[in-house]
Amino acid sequence: AGVLIQNPNLLLLDEPTNHLDLASIGWLEKAIVNFKGAIIFISHDRTFLKNLSTSVLWLDRGGIHKLDKNYLYFEEWADKLLKIEAEDIANLDKLIEKETGWSHQGISARRKRNQGRLRRLEMLRQERKERRSIHVMDKIESYSKQLSGKIVAELREVSKHFNNETIIENFSVRITRGERIGVIGPNGAGKTTLLKLLTKEIKPDHGSVRLGTNIDCITFDQNRITLNPDATLWETLCESGGDHINVQGVPKHIVGYLQKFMFNPGQARSPVKSLSGGEKNRLMLAKFIAKPSNLMILDEPTNDLDFETLDLLEEMLSEYNGTIILVSHDRDFLDRIVTSTFVLEGDGRIQIFVGGYSEYSKQKRSSNQSLNKKNKIRNNTKFKSKTSAPQSAKLSYADKRELETITVQIKNLEKEIYALNNVLVSEKKNKQKIHQASHDLGEKIKILEKKENRWLELELLKEKKP
Repeated sequence: AGVLIQNPNLLLLDEPTNHLDLASIGWLEKAIVNFKGAIIFISHDRTFLKNLSTSVLWLDRGGIHKLDKNYLYFEEWADKLLKIEAEDIANLDKLIEKETGWSHQGISARRKRNQGRLRRLEMLRQERKERRSIHVMDKIESYSKQLSGKIVAELREVSKHFNNETIIENFSVRITRGERIGVIGPNGAGKTTLLKLLTKEIKPDHGSVRLGTNIDCITFDQNRITLNPDATLWETLCESGGDHINVQGVPKHIVGYLQKFMFNPGQARSPVKSLSGGEKNRLMLAKFIAKPSNLMILDEPTNDLDFETLDLLEEMLSEYNGTIILVSHDRDFLDRIVTSTFVLEGDGRIQIFVGGYSEYSKQKRSSNQSLNKKNKIRNNTKFKSKTSAPQSAKLSYADKRELETITVQIKNLEKEIYALNNVLVSEKKNKQKIHQASHDLGEKIKILEKKENRWLELELLKEKKP
């Protein structure tokens, strides 16, 4: 806000979405769209890039490449550049091999008139030596030696208050093994509080929290509170001393393990405080991955992560066979990882939606459209009540019977929708069952919407005095 109010000609934004909630990111996107000047922004939020960019500058191994299109086309374009580079490297290697063979052919190579060719060979070798390699981080995995019980956690009518403010009110849920839950909501709505309740770090004011059997939980903390700024990277990973770290029960040399996370060998003895935000996050990730688990709690894990580290984290989470509970404002990351979404509205209520952020957003738009229809019906009914004869506002006997019946029908439909949602959340393998449940859910929602609209019409007529 402080930057935008100055009305500059050029706006420079460095990771502007970090730590912003979804509502603030949406506001920022609108502000940028309406901004009249030029904008250069650095971001690892793919959705933000797709929504706003008109061109992309790619900084890669000391070089800068420009794409005069939206980020949507970046992956295909970058792959093409890397393919061309790989072909150039292969051609260079063939040329060096050919020239080296020529230099070994005999005395003619040492004649004065061929010294230029030898110098060219040396230049080619130097070019290959100085070539910047594409650094690809090794695949990272995480697993537990034991499966958790079928029930991972169960909350029953849980409420939590701070300073007379309701954070969570009367929330009940059962989390089963293998679920991947995204948690979203405004800053201060209670997302971290929910995680702390689930791990029993704090107690609820009302209700109960029960953890399942054989739970082996690890937590990725957004504030990196486990990093000592004065400790070295070596000391951070080898807290008990020595030069090896146990990675899921297998000893690994500390330098080799750090290299997997793109740290240079010389950084092993550097203090944590010398690292950038992204490097600190990679160090936390290295420490996090080393521990075996069957339940992962991740609180804003994508802050300061570059695309390569982010992709590897996504790959690891996709292959993880345990349960994941993830707090994030990265819309693309949520869509790639989670199977259901807990939405904290900020008034103590928590709603559960099937799918990632895009599915939640779609369902929310549909719900808003339904609400607008109801308001329109209400306004139209009010208008009619002012212009119609008094007797037209009365409920007939048939209307009264319909109102009684429709109330029961709505309750039954809500129960059926709840049951179908549970099927979609719990069913993992039977695709036919998932498809049928999804189809039935859509049909039931349409019927419910019609019934609710009719119920509202009847209720408004019932309120009118003859």
